[in-house]
Amino acid sequence: MVEMEKKFKGVVFDLDGTLMYTLDDILIAMNYALGKNGLTLITVDEVKYFVGSGARVLIVRALKANKTILEGKLENTKELEDKVYEDYMEKYKVICTDHARPYEGIIRTLNSLKRKGIKLAVLSNKPQRDTESVIDRYFGKDIFDVVFGGREGIPLKPEPQALYETIKLLGLNKEEIVYVGDSDIDVKTFLNANVFGIACCYGFRTKKELIEAGATNFANSPADILRYFEKKLMASC
Repeated sequence: MVEMEKKFKGVVFDLDGTLMYTLDDILIAMNYALGKNGLTLITVDEVKYFVGSGARVLIVRALKANKTILEGKLENTKELEDKVYEDYMEKYKVICTDHARPYEGIIRTLNSLKRKGIKLAVLSNKPQRDTESVIDRYFGKDIFDVVFGGREGIPLKPEPQALYETIKLLGLNKEEIVYVGDSDIDVKTFLNANVFGIACCYGFRTKKELIEAGATNFANSPADILRYFEKKLMASC
């Protein structure tokens, strides 16, 4: 049952799979790093399930899925992990905006929320540098009030600390926030933070997976986010 008595004043968005389709550039950079180190390349279906927990975890998951590793041909996997990570980060820095694209309707949704005076933020596990590059390239510097990616010393999602910091910088409290994301990590994040959450079914996970993670409110398109939010606003007037 959706709570209808609260008036929300801000929305915090995940980036990959929520605001934008970004898998192609991630896959290109990942396969560049794997290939450079003599490892088996991965597919877009695989990388879709490797993303969401930050670049370092992406590398670890790709290596665990790599046939060379599974066959036991390499012993020092930590050294290999570091090398693949460095190669991935260097490549992704160059190409991170080459093939990425905002989901259809998301910019219209953001602008509509902005016109209503709603504060907007981005909270991603993608490294801060890359998060800023993608946001600046496709959304500019005026839509979002706060843009956070993965930063040294700050636990990544689903730990709630970064979300709490985002909410504080928006000048709001968690009862005034909607968190929007597309993955099980995002669902765990808003549940851990005890904030209202909407799970995006158009991203990198299916509705079934999101339900299993604990989501109860869903958006099948970016337009659904706006309609949902307007419903909440109207209910509080």
